[in-house]
Amino acid sequence: MDFLNQNKKNPEVYHSKESFFSLNKDDINKLINLAKQTPRNRVRFCSHSSDQDTLHEMFIVHPKDAYVRPHKHLDKIEKSFNIWKWW
Repeated sequence: MDFLNQNKKNPEVYHSKESFFSLNKDDINKLINLAKQTPRNRVRFCSHSSDQDTLHEMFIVHPKDAYVRPHKHLDKIEKSFNIWKWW
């Protein structure tokens, strides 16, 4: 997948232009490499097309020492999280 051809919200956040897609091992490595190019070493690829969508599913890359403050979005359906690889 060409992440740079998706809707880029900021250096860390991309939204999909496609309704259906698949990610493979190479795509995951591309996301990791994109994250390494950002100041906080993070990147997020959102399967939803906008922040206004009710369901937010995303593929998030953080370095293993990243801290994400616990939080909840009251106006959104809960997200699912999958950890594939620490880097």
